[in-house]
Order: sequence, then C-alpha cells, then structure tokens
Amino acid sequence: MIIILHGENDFFSRRKLNEIIAQYRAKHKTGLSFFSFDQALGGFDFSDFKAAVETTAMFSEKKLIMLKNLAKEIPADYLKDKKLKEDAETVIVFYESQTLDAKKNKDIAWLFEKPAISQDSKNLEGARLSSWIRGEIERRGGKIPPDALDLLAASCGNDLQRLDNEINKLLAFSRSVAKENVSLLIRRDTEGDVFNAVSFLIGKNTKDAVEQFARVIRQGEDPIKTFGLIVFQYRALLKVRSALDESGQFAPDRAAKSLRLHPFVVKKTLPFAKKYAADDLRRIYKILLETDLELKTGGTTLGEFVENLALGLR
Repeated sequence: MIIILHGENDFFSRRKLNEIIAQYRAKHKTGLSFFSFDQALGGFDFSDFKAAVETTAMFSEKKLIMLKNLAKEIPADYLKDKKLKEDAETVIVFYESQTLDAKKNKDIAWLFEKPAISQDSKNLEGARLSSWIRGEIERRGGKIPPDALDLLAASCGNDLQRLDNEINKLLAFSRSVAKENVSLLIRRDTEGDVFNAVSFLIGKNTKDAVEQFARVIRQGEDPIKTFGLIVFQYRALLKVRSALDESGQFAPDRAAKSLRLHPFVVKKTLPFAKKYAADDLRRIYKILLETDLELKTGGTTLGEFVENLALGLR
C-alpha cells in the first residue's frame, strides 16, 4: 500500500502521519518493522530503503516505511516491480512538505494512480480557517463566540501549529473562550500582519497593503522593529527567489537550512517567490533598505512611508 501526504499545509500532513504511526504502533507493539527515512537527518541511501522493503518482517508484522521529502528519490520502476501498491503487508508513506505536481513528472503521476491513497493539504483562509478553529475548540470540549473567534484568527493568522497550541492554552484557562481571554493570553501576530502587508505589496495591491500597514501602526508596535520585519520578509523572498533561479524546485525543509531561514518562513514565502523576478525584488529591497536608514536617522517615519506608499511614491 502506498499513501501520499503532501501539500502546502504541513500541519494537516503531520497530523495524519502521526495518526498512521500511532495506529500502527497500537497494533504492532515491537516496532521492529517500522522504518523512517529523512534525507535531512543524515542523508538517504536507496539501498537502505530496498533492505527495508525486501527484508522479511519479524513476527508476521506489517511493515510501515515512512519517507520524508523523498518521493523524487524513489524510482517508480522499483515500486512497480515489487507491486508495492498492491502489497497489503507493506505500507509506504510518502510525507512531502510541499505540493507534488503530478503533471510535471510521469513517475509522480504514476505514484498517485489508484490504488494509492493521497491527501493534499491546503492552507486555510477566511471562513474555512474560522470553521476549523471553532471545530477544534468544540472537539476539545470548549466553545467560542464569534467576536473571540475573529480576534483569535486575526492574532494567529493561518499558522495552524500556533493555533493548536494557543487553543490548548485558552481552554486550560476556561472552557468558554471569551474575547477578553484572547486579548489577555494571546499575543497579536505582528509578524503575520506584516507578512500579509508585504504579500499585498508584492501583488501590487497597494490599497490593502496600506490598510494592513496602518493596522500595524495602530497597534503601537515599535516602528523600527516593524519596518525591520518588512525588510526581513523581502530579504527572505529574495533569498528564496534566488535559490529557485539557481536550482529550480526544492524541498522547503532542505532549502531552509542552506538559506538560514526557518522552514515555516520558506513555506510561506515560496508561493510569492515563484511569481516575481529576482530583479524586481532587488529593486524594492533597495528602496526598503534606504527607508530603513531614514527611519533610524529620523529622516522619515513609518506613517510617512505608508503615506508615500498610498501615493505611489515608493
């Protein structure tokens, strides 16, 4: 059996993977037929994978083989020859931290053909994000009114791992999540607000970018720190875009190490980096560095930057 867990929303993929592993361990207590391969942890040797597949399982246990970001490293011909899609005693889980595009690779396309099972985890936004938050709180025995739900979503954005932790914190405080509790316990995600503003700016949606920047200013955050976040986001974009130009598609977890960025930052940045040329990003980055210097020397303010942005002067 082959299972593929992939997509831009790594939280759902990891949750499903953990469910599969937990179910396996509940049935097969020894764990001697569970194998895990992750190139980021000491590299990957195909011969080790072959040995895991071809070695006879002990105590007649099913095998569970987990492969992280290795779908492109496993020859489809080998999987076909061993009839691993039809092998009910060997479960192979491909866990990918980005979306696999079956249209661009015939081997990947074969991987998705039935009877393989796949889950493509999408990011949640707007009503879908709110519905997920409400569902998680209710599943854990709590309840939340609309005003508290809106504030929680605005504070954390669509970072589901953070939301998962914050929901546990709120429910430990009270099973009924009031807006006042969210304000008290949850720090507003200024970085998320800045990222959204930068995303609007990159997408040439100046109106929404200005509104988002103005919201950050109203929160009273330190202007130099806030603008530093803007510069950081553009620097990350430029790094990812340059890496794409050099090597084409790459796994975010692997690229994060060489780029010295957090994997979450790379995953959030990658869709935007794919849309814009490095030269355009360098031009804007230069303007931001000049503005950053003016802020630090008193030559401008964050408010003036937003005003100039609205007037198209930046």
